[in-house]
Amino acid sequence: MNNRIIGTLILLTAVTAVQGCNREYDQKSLVPGVYEARSTPDKDGGYSIAKITVKNRRIAAVDYHTYTADGKLKDADYGKVNGEIVSQEDYKKAQHAVAAQQKYADQLLEVQNINFVDGITGASIMYDQFNETVRAALDQAERKYSLGDLKDGTYTGKSGDANSHHGDYATVKVTLKDHRITDVVFDAYTRDGSLKDENYGRNSGKKPKDMPEGTELTEDQKQAAETARRQHYEKAQQSIKAHPKYVEQLISTQDLSKVDAVTGATRSYDQFVEATSNALEQAGGKQ
Repeated sequence: MNNRIIGTLILLTAVTAVQGCNREYDQKSLVPGVYEARSTPDKDGGYSIAKITVKNRRIAAVDYHTYTADGKLKDADYGKVNGEIVSQEDYKKAQHAVAAQQKYADQLLEVQNINFVDGITGASIMYDQFNETVRAALDQAERKYSLGDLKDGTYTGKSGDANSHHGDYATVKVTLKDHRITDVVFDAYTRDGSLKDENYGRNSGKKPKDMPEGTELTEDQKQAAETARRQHYEKAQQSIKAHPKYVEQLISTQDLSKVDAVTGATRSYDQFVEATSNALEQAGGKQ
């Protein structure tokens, strides 16, 4: 192989690496859930772990920590020797890197784009690991579907713990025919498995939570409790009423990424997207 060919291969590899590091993530293709990734070890064997929570197509939480080669968390003791600060300069540098962890996480939450998270002087290794782990987590969250690749049939997906509220969950049954979504059934359940229907939220807010049993309510308290009960019921029903809207959007657009959240029903939206995504994966739709 001549030098020109070798040089071309090196250049192509470098370009591919840069494109991979800076590639954009389609926000509409991020599936609600919690995704975790671990970096490759640095020269000292240290590594980092990033846990990314996605809700309503946005990065809702970033939990990022770094560890020494023996698995010890890099915290306030990082940089000490046998629990003692031997060198103030070395300890200060180590703690500067530790402080950068939260700054990187805060930046990502603010800008919502890993490409726009800036490095911090003196914490370049941690910056590289942060980029690596976050991108690996987002790779898990980003799912696109091509209807032409989906197999005909009926598939049922379920939302997981990431988007639950006191253990509630949802199921979505998707029917595919001739590479089209022809029917969608979306149901939500409480933690005890009861279907959320027109009665959902009706029996909540009877009296203040901190009031002892047997205490009689005053008229004002009764009125306040009734108002709270009505508001709670209306809010609960708002999420139920959004179910057919999500179904209609999916059948109409034939594209999960084009289903938009309904105001006041974002948790239902997350559960719908997650459960539908899980159903489409069964149909062979994960790229």
